[in-house]
Formats: sequence, structure tokens, C-alpha cells
Amino acid sequence: MDNKDLERKLKASQQYDRRFVVTEGVFSMEGDIPNLREIADLCKKYKAYLIVDDCHGIGVIGKTGRGALEFWGVSMDECHLLVGTLSKGLGGGGGGYVAGKYEVVKYMNQRARSYIYSTTLGPPVIAVSRWCLKFLKEHPEIYEQQ
Repeated sequence: MDNKDLERKLKASQQYDRRFVVTEGVFSMEGDIPNLREIADLCKKYKAYLIVDDCHGIGVIGKTGRGALEFWGVSMDECHLLVGTLSKGLGGGGGGYVAGKYEVVKYMNQRARSYIYSTTLGPPVIAVSRWCLKFLKEHPEIYEQQ
């Protein structure tokens, strides 16, 4: 989580057409939360793609539980891909998602073997995940508790 080192690496790699910065939203072992505001700004400055795995942040942090992006004030326009899970903070028991621009997600639907060769989520998992999302939206006060 050394953003000065990240900037040095982005500067040193400008000869490449595509560069990706991939980070966790919340590092689960220590609970560290990288400064995504600074990281997103560096990605914009050096034309790099930002990918955030927020499996431990969604449903847990942010003013309304929307995770590390919300916690740092980073919009989805600044994050090229957001990876999450329906378990952990949402309690759905399994499954996950990738959110981003339509073209990127559509490409992944067609090319990602992990998606192509997987089965659909069961109705109970979907139902519990939807219930959790609805509950969190209707009860934002839980994020004010410490």
C-alpha cells in the first residue's frame, strides 16, 4: 500500500499500452484499507486501469455499505472493474460478481473460462443476497454504529 512506489512503477512503465493496478478494497488479514482515492488519481494520471476486489468491503464499510469505493469517494467511472462476492458481508453463502463498463463485462462473459464453465447460482443464494442488499439499503443506520 505504498502509493509512492506505485507511482514510480506507473512512471517507469509508460511504454506499455495497457497497465493494470489491481488491489483489494479491504485486506482481510489485517483489515487494512488502501487509499483508493490516491490510487484512482494515479491511475487517471498515468492512464492505467483500476481493478478492485472488494469482497471484504461490500456490505461492511462506506456510508451506506457500498464498500471501499464509497468509503474513499471513488466512483465506478474511475474503477474499471469491481469484483465482489455474495458471501462475506452480504451473507448470501456463495457466488460473486464483476461490475464495470458493459463492453468489458460482456467480453468477460464470452471469454472467461471460470464463468463459462460454472453453474448458475441457486435460487436460495440469490434470494438471501437480494434480501441482504434490500435490508442494507433500508437500514443505513447500521453503518453509524461502532
